[in-house]
Amino acid sequence: MDNTLSLSGQWSMRPLDYDKARNYTDYFDKHDNLTINTQNSIYTELVGSGVINEKIRFLSDMDWVLERKFDYEKKDDRCCLIMPGVKDISINGTRIDSFDITDYIVDGENTIRATASSSFRGDVGICRSHEGVVYSAHLKPHKEGNVWRIGVHIDYESFRSQTLRASVELLGNSVETQFYFDKGRQAKVMELVIDEDKVELWNVIGEGRQMLYTAILKLGEAELERKVAFRTIEFTPSCSLIVNGRQIFYRGAVWPVSLYPDRRRYEELLGAAARGYMNLLLIEKGHETHTFYNIADRLGILVLHETDNPGYSFHPSYISGRIDEDIFDAGPGKFRDYYEEIRRAALLERWVLRTRTDNSHDGVLYNNLLSTVSENGEWNAGHFAARRFFADLVPVMYVEDDRLLVFASNDTDRDEEVDISVKFNEYGGNKKKRRMFFQVIPHHTAMKVGEIDISNVDRSKEFVYVKLRTKDIHREFTLLLEDDFRNCRLEDPRVEFEARMINPRSFEVHLKCSKPAFGVSLFSDGIEGTFSDGFFEIRPSSEKSVVFSSHRDLTLREFENSLRLESLFTSIY
Repeated sequence: MDNTLSLSGQWSMRPLDYDKARNYTDYFDKHDNLTINTQNSIYTELVGSGVINEKIRFLSDMDWVLERKFDYEKKDDRCCLIMPGVKDISINGTRIDSFDITDYIVDGENTIRATASSSFRGDVGICRSHEGVVYSAHLKPHKEGNVWRIGVHIDYESFRSQTLRASVELLGNSVETQFYFDKGRQAKVMELVIDEDKVELWNVIGEGRQMLYTAILKLGEAELERKVAFRTIEFTPSCSLIVNGRQIFYRGAVWPVSLYPDRRRYEELLGAAARGYMNLLLIEKGHETHTFYNIADRLGILVLHETDNPGYSFHPSYISGRIDEDIFDAGPGKFRDYYEEIRRAALLERWVLRTRTDNSHDGVLYNNLLSTVSENGEWNAGHFAARRFFADLVPVMYVEDDRLLVFASNDTDRDEEVDISVKFNEYGGNKKKRRMFFQVIPHHTAMKVGEIDISNVDRSKEFVYVKLRTKDIHREFTLLLEDDFRNCRLEDPRVEFEARMINPRSFEVHLKCSKPAFGVSLFSDGIEGTFSDGFFEIRPSSEKSVVFSSHRDLTLREFENSLRLESLFTSIY
């Protein structure tokens, strides 16, 4: 039963302190207010309306006055305002100290006013009932023997002293009880038991499906749907991550907690993390919103916190624990030029791949998701590199003294029979020696498959290709043997590219070269969109195609005129 009047959507907004607002914009010197959509953050609406520049990130000291009028038909029930995260609420000019607004609302037109910070967003509504209002309800399962015990936690505001019937139904099982409530706000818990053979476990991305079940909860006249997932998880003192009884090699980044959350930004950044094969994000301080965890639940990304917050722990993605600092890559991702960007992407790739060959390591994270992805979810070279080295089955090479060590890392749930080809080539294109390795790589491990003596190799003139093949997978990496890439005797690859339109928002770029090209990236200057790959190599014998997805319709000429190519060669010479 839905007895809620939605007040989400269009509200008028003005600054509480006009002098402070002038530090960021003169808009409110010329306009009485700004119309915003409360389902986005205030910050997002300010940027979207052009009132402030997107680069203004520190509005956390600002408060805003939100106001709107609405029509209401009074009945003999009571009504409660649902508007979390605000302060100084008034109804029809009277300041209220409770969310129970029955005595302040009138039949007909009403005015509501509230003060909120720049991060405010969310659904706003008025719940009407004879009984009370459910502020929150969630289900927390835990495994006990051969059954799952599910605690059903309810936060309820009762309008009077009363006894209410409560029930929950899930996977064909149900439980019913009676709760007595005093007048006011209080918490209640009930329990439902389900046999383990009825449940498919929620899994981390790459390890299985993200099963989310729907439970029906009833309390008096209120009826709600809630999602629940089943999984066991342990983050050990030694930093091992055990999910559903299996140790997981975690791959991810530090999540930059947003002062200005909104679903669009969450979808873009979390989606970028999932596409980059990340399975864990770390929040060092604080927590995010339920919207954030709901998206992480759906994508199968775990979110680790150094401090626990029981209010969020019912999400399957939510875990707490501490990670050793030595697993982090150092430094933010702001680059002076493209050479620094590509060098960092390549060095990060080497660091992560080498870490994966050490079976004493439990995972790798780099310092900040925004080191590689912009605030709007656009990728740079580092994130495209991350997608390669975070894949579940990858070849690994690194130099130790005068030896080239060759590994394969297998994070899948099955053993893989692999063919690995290692080819030495000169930057001018001449092919040198080649070695082949054949090996069965056990699941969830990294294995050394061979080593090659490189004492007689001129590292400034030669580089190495490695290919890994299974019956279903083909992956390839390049290793430049010089640590300082500027010492590599690169030759002009003479990259040529040609674009064709797939549709007005999709274009294919076909690239070829006459000499090997490294660290190639494409850019569409002045046009918002995403390339399917942005950190790759091209060989004369192996051409490359990349797809660009635009945020708006384009002509082929517009797209061609916007195209720009960078590579390791162009960044050095």
